Amino acid sequence: MSGLHIGTNFRKFFHGTLPPLALIAIALLPLLFGGLFVWSYFDPLGNFHKVPVALVNSDEGDAGQKVVDELVAESPMDFHVVSADEAREGVENGTYYLAMELPTDFTDAATSVQSDNPRQAKINVTLNETNGFIPTMLGSTATTQVAEAVSHSIGAEVVNQLFVGFNTIGDGMDQAKDGASQLDDGAQSAKDGAGQLDDGAGRLNDGLNEFNEKAQQLPEAAGELDNGVSELQNGAQQLNENLGTAADGAQQLSDGLGKLKTATDTLGSGAEQVAGGVDKIADLAGTLSAAQQAYEDIDSSLAQVIEDLDRSPIPGSELIAEQARATRAQLNSGTLGAAAGSDLVSQLTLLQDGAHQVAYQLHDPESEYLSGMNTAVGAAETLAKGLAALDEGSGTLLAGVTKLKDGTSAFVVAANAAADATSKLAEGSDQLVVGMGELSDGLVQLSDGTGELSLKLSEGAEKAPRWEGERLDMAVENASNPVVVNQVGDELTFFGRGLSPFFLSLSLWFGGLIMFMVLPPLSRRAIDSGALPTRVALNTLVPAYLIGLAQVIALWVVQVFVLDVQPKHPGWLFAVLMFASWAFITTIFALNAVFGASVGRLITMALMSLQLVASNGLYPPEVQPEFIQWVHKLDPMTYVVDLTRFALFGSAVTDPRMHRAVIVLVALAIGSWLVSCLGLRALRRPTEKDIYPEISV
Repeated sequence: MSGLHIGTNFRKFFHGTLPPLALIAIALLPLLFGGLFVWSYFDPLGNFHKVPVALVNSDEGDAGQKVVDELVAESPMDFHVVSADEAREGVENGTYYLAMELPTDFTDAATSVQSDNPRQAKINVTLNETNGFIPTMLGSTATTQVAEAVSHSIGAEVVNQLFVGFNTIGDGMDQAKDGASQLDDGAQSAKDGAGQLDDGAGRLNDGLNEFNEKAQQLPEAAGELDNGVSELQNGAQQLNENLGTAADGAQQLSDGLGKLKTATDTLGSGAEQVAGGVDKIADLAGTLSAAQQAYEDIDSSLAQVIEDLDRSPIPGSELIAEQARATRAQLNSGTLGAAAGSDLVSQLTLLQDGAHQVAYQLHDPESEYLSGMNTAVGAAETLAKGLAALDEGSGTLLAGVTKLKDGTSAFVVAANAAADATSKLAEGSDQLVVGMGELSDGLVQLSDGTGELSLKLSEGAEKAPRWEGERLDMAVENASNPVVVNQVGDELTFFGRGLSPFFLSLSLWFGGLIMFMVLPPLSRRAIDSGALPTRVALNTLVPAYLIGLAQVIALWVVQVFVLDVQPKHPGWLFAVLMFASWAFITTIFALNAVFGASVGRLITMALMSLQLVASNGLYPPEVQPEFIQWVHKLDPMTYVVDLTRFALFGSAVTDPRMHRAVIVLVALAIGSWLVSCLGLRALRRPTEKDIYPEISV
């Protein structure tokens, strides 16, 4: 069982608050490398699209803008489209890790394969080693891939343009060859057609001469036609005048019959009244035995009737009047008894029938007299309307005949002009016959020329344009790889030199950590001596600074003479290393003074791990988690890396990172010095543990 006893040293970690925490920290310390490192660099290449890159389009053509639009849309990196000055300044001060520029002749160069000066289009890439080796290396690789992608895109257009040009030339020559053959065939056909046209022209000339003879007879016939139309115009004038007179008479007849119809209607009404009076007389005659007193009335009535009948123009009214007189004579010739014994009643009956017949003929529309009268009135109105319409038509006929007369007069003039024109046309036909003969001769010559043209084009179609010598080599380069990268800034250095700032910073921190692990960072005798904290701190720091100086000398000699990293500023490199060493030693000493040697060493190691992944020594912080990006701004090793890069690779005077790094490291050293003094002063106060130490069994 004693072999399983854990001992006093291990059991003391379970007493108090700090020992258990220290035990937990020791157990979790491997996670700084196995967890923090893996998490920080989990997928830097997958996040490379977050790395800011300046993109400048100086191209004067259209291809540059097309490339810019495609790069911004695909975003293999975080492209910022800026001006050339903004890009240069941004690369110098670290705003952008690199810059890509499409020069002014990008479009001209990309499409120059068919020109007299074929050349490759270039993408100018500006690098700055001060921005870090791995970002610069990855950026350079990415720009090469971008150039290849752009080259593939542009190359397809270049090759397409090239072969389209070849095909166009070949097709054009073939078409020209075919066209020349067709032209030769057409010329031959035209030659044959010209012969036929010559024959046709002769026939046309004969026909035109015959037509001219007939056309000369046209003016005489046109004159006769004009005379006939003049006679027609005179007859139409007379017809129009006579029809006007007939229309006026018909209208007067229609008006007279209308008046007669009105008078007939009036007589019909009077006949009705006469018939009524006769009816009354007949009634009185039937009652003679009782009408002796009405004798005078009857006599007066008969006298009135006789008077009305005498005034009536109706045929038969005279007979009725005579009968009425006879009746009145009989009434007046004897006594009332004699009259009653006579045939007076029968005569009155005849009178009554005659009166009703007259009233029927004058009043009933179906009677022979009145129906005949109505028919005559309607016919007269129709006749008047017809004659009026005929009168209007004769006027229209007269106007038409007048226009016809004008037309025939113009026709006479035109016939005379046509006769003259046909004479000239006959003369032109004679000239056409002569010209067709000359055309036939010219087409024979054209046929010979087109045959020679077809032959020459056939020979030319077998020849294609060729590039030779240097022009051929340049055209091949342009067609196969139209876009290349042109390095205009810092050249990409070798791996060891590029990562040297990171490893130098790490070695200085690691040297301070190991130093205080070997040498005791705190001297209890010096602390308890009552000396000032500054003197106690110098008691440890002066030897540490000297050891740090020895470390710096060793690093500088190996870097400059053994590894030959070729720093641009060797003296500045030594000064930066010494300054960084003393700042790191002061910071590590402050951690030991505040937290104690054991906990201080643990914190120093943890900070070293955190600074490694956040210092921008390997991958840019933009590809790391947001927490690491936040730590990057506070990481002392970040500023040591920046200063070391300045000494190795140089930097622009306007680069603010150099001044910022000096200020931060000076502040860190001064702050650590003050914190260490305060820590040492706190350690002078004796604790209960110091007065009553634990007794180990």
